[in-house]
Amino acid sequence: MNYLTLEDIKQQLRINELYAEDDTLLEGLGDAAESYLSDYLDTNLDVIAAQNSGELPQSLYRAMLILVSYLYDNDGSGEQREIPKAFYMLTCLYKKYPIA
Repeated sequence: MNYLTLEDIKQQLRINELYAEDDTLLEGLGDAAESYLSDYLDTNLDVIAAQNSGELPQSLYRAMLILVSYLYDNDGSGEQREIPKAFYMLTCLYKKYPIA
């Protein structure tokens, strides 16, 4: 993970910071969220960070945490929900749309 931290992921999911059994899973979800966001925006996150003094905008950071929560809750064992609308609301200013 380049932008998310394990501590922030655990806080988002309301997991005790001392509980370490799922750390590998959570780090994998963090990596997946960062990768998905980059692909969704059609922009490398490093480019966005470079344009913002080396930091990702808080809206994109929060969007990744929402995505981690979504992935953690939807492990494929039950009915799948849609990605929360808040994800799209937080990312819309940074999405590159193709011109037809």
